[in-house]
Amino acid sequence: MLTVWSRERGTELLNAVKFSGVDWQSGETPPNPKGDVVLCLGKVPHEYFTKQGILPKNRTITSLRGLPHKANLWGREVLLMFSYSTGIGAVDYRKYVDLQLDFGTALRLETTGSLSPKLGEYRYVKDFSESIAKLKERIASGEARIDVALDLETLGLDPYAVAYTETKGKKEIHVPAAYIITIQITTAEGHSDVVYFESKDEMKHWVKKHKDQLDFILNCQDLVMNGANLKFDLHWLKVHADVECSNFKFDTTLVGSCLDENRSNALDVHTKIYTPILGGYSDIFDKTVDKGRMDLVKKDFLLGYAGGDTDATWRIKQVMKKELLKQPRLASFYVNVLHPAGRAFEKVEQTGVHIDLDRFNELEIEVSGEMSRLVGEARKLLGGRLWAKHHDDTRADGINLTKASLIKDYMFSPMGLNLRPKVKTEKTGEPSTAMEHLELFAEHPDAKEFVALLSEYGSASKTLSTYLTGFRKHLRSDGRFHPSYFLFAGNRDAGDGGTVTGRLSVKDPAFQTIPKHTDWGKKIRSCYTAPEGFVVGEFDYSQGELRVVACVANEENMIEAYRNGKDLHTLTASELLSMSYDELVGMKKTNKDQFDVYRQYGKPCNFGLLYGMSAASLVEYARINYGVHFTLEQATEFREKFLYKAYPMLPVYHQQYKAMAKRYGQVESPLGRIRHLPLINSRFSDIRSGAERQAINSPIQGCLSDMLCWAMAISNETGLVKIAPDFGAIHDATYKYIPEDRVDEVVERQLEIMENLPFHKVGWNPQLKFIADAKVGQSMGELSEWSKAS
Repeated sequence: MLTVWSRERGTELLNAVKFSGVDWQSGETPPNPKGDVVLCLGKVPHEYFTKQGILPKNRTITSLRGLPHKANLWGREVLLMFSYSTGIGAVDYRKYVDLQLDFGTALRLETTGSLSPKLGEYRYVKDFSESIAKLKERIASGEARIDVALDLETLGLDPYAVAYTETKGKKEIHVPAAYIITIQITTAEGHSDVVYFESKDEMKHWVKKHKDQLDFILNCQDLVMNGANLKFDLHWLKVHADVECSNFKFDTTLVGSCLDENRSNALDVHTKIYTPILGGYSDIFDKTVDKGRMDLVKKDFLLGYAGGDTDATWRIKQVMKKELLKQPRLASFYVNVLHPAGRAFEKVEQTGVHIDLDRFNELEIEVSGEMSRLVGEARKLLGGRLWAKHHDDTRADGINLTKASLIKDYMFSPMGLNLRPKVKTEKTGEPSTAMEHLELFAEHPDAKEFVALLSEYGSASKTLSTYLTGFRKHLRSDGRFHPSYFLFAGNRDAGDGGTVTGRLSVKDPAFQTIPKHTDWGKKIRSCYTAPEGFVVGEFDYSQGELRVVACVANEENMIEAYRNGKDLHTLTASELLSMSYDELVGMKKTNKDQFDVYRQYGKPCNFGLLYGMSAASLVEYARINYGVHFTLEQATEFREKFLYKAYPMLPVYHQQYKAMAKRYGQVESPLGRIRHLPLINSRFSDIRSGAERQAINSPIQGCLSDMLCWAMAISNETGLVKIAPDFGAIHDATYKYIPEDRVDEVVERQLEIMENLPFHKVGWNPQLKFIADAKVGQSMGELSEWSKAS
């Protein structure tokens, strides 16, 4: 039995405590261990054993982690292992996750007598006929919902990659075209059957011969398919085997992220936490293998890794399911919203993003030309001395205008304008060269031309490096982009995407970051055209975030405004300016330009003050995002009017959610997604304040994102995507390719889905109807408001 010694058990037990064979002993003196391993948590046991001379002096807990130390306790030899206090989660959540992993390691050492993982029985097979025969026997005996875990090992991450030759040193290395190297399944704990392919031709021959086996495994409704980010594997199977899956019900990355979005939700981490006996099965493999060339890995070495993947997934599912079912609303959210959304994004990734390469190439030339023009203008401003000092022969344009030393020399030194900086860097005390600082000089008569030029150059440079040449490397052999969408918090150490709030993230390329309102945004988006015979459709919710807040806060003034068809930006502006709503609306006829200026005041206040933004932050937010210039006095006055006169229930909602977070360590979105906030009661005010802000805004922003994903899921489930496939999501909008001759039909059906989500399935009854908007055009940059043809 594993003995755990800590000063306190803590208010929250580790997930690993659910395993049997754990004896917690608290107090200042060492316990009487019931087993051979004692896991020592925190400072008390660490200091005790240091004083006893069992540990060397000056060794930190961090340096002792993972290594057993022999000691004589109660007249016999035991093994001591060390980790952090259970309270570490309120200070450093990464260390709390490390503590969970250490718990699993100690439990494995106690259970098996070894730090090494205990692998199951994994074997290479020619096909899955034997496994399928056993599954059919189980089904015939009346067993239902039999768990199966599936995984693939692949050559690279791009299922569309073609063969190529690369040079490494003096060697030319031929890299074959993408193919599936192994397909493995687990149908019972501790077992895995793995089919291995020596080449793409062998894989294609096997698929042709045994496609019926894949169809059975992936579509038999008596089986429950489980995976770890199985969306990736199903994409490969679609491309290389032309098979789809209808019985996929449980994804450990998605469920794990629901249970704890603040940790890495990679398979190896889940294994160490939820099935510690197997934990670490992939550690040596991960450290020694180039996973871009899995075809070069020796078969014997590959077997433990490939078999371990499905064995671990199968075991993790058994534990995770129990954890999820303890939280009925969260389980309902997963079943009704998140998992179906994950399935919808399988299709999104398979569809890919069509691009007009001619436009794309022309835009690259145009942006490069504009950058050269701006460099020429900058040379005139800089003068000969600064140009000579910062000239760079390695660059085609001769200079890097964004170079920090150049900016400091021109703006803040006697060689240039010699201005007095308003912001200095904390580390060096040097003038900040951040654009936010330089924009403070945007109205300075001597500096404004350079600041404007620098802003234009930065925008053009970002466009070229990120959205043109940067995106180009992700173009697949079918002429489309196939970005990867993350609906879960992935492995941050490995560079995975994913957010803790539940909002979508995208990579390879980062399609979701394509700008919309910059100088180049429309031109970039115009490269993303519809395929022949289709148009692009864009769908989003009209002021969706504001409507969610209105319902959550039960803010009657906002609710009444929406019910009466009022424009909330105009209403907010009228409150701030002490005008009646009708008076301001009437200005549209008498002074349209002034009306537009006043209405614009409402936008930064609505979206900035919604979550309690400070007056100083509002000044910057309004200027940068909406081009609205408030003085600090105006922002202070507007903040008071907004929060305490116009919408007085918003501060109440802020306080309620902060109090909820402090009491329970988490908040819940209207749809049931949980945002865990382990640092909400931190003794550090900056950390605590950050968690409080997250308590207020995460449930709202996550809810709107989930609503859009839910609508995409329903579009997928009802078959609308077979007519008009979804090809992407950016921020709070989704995109479809719509047949030219079915625009009205598709738009009406999609709006009907979005405006009538079945909220009752997740236990929410919002006070407002959510209104959706649609735009249609030949490209993402040429969209117009949809109106039904007569």
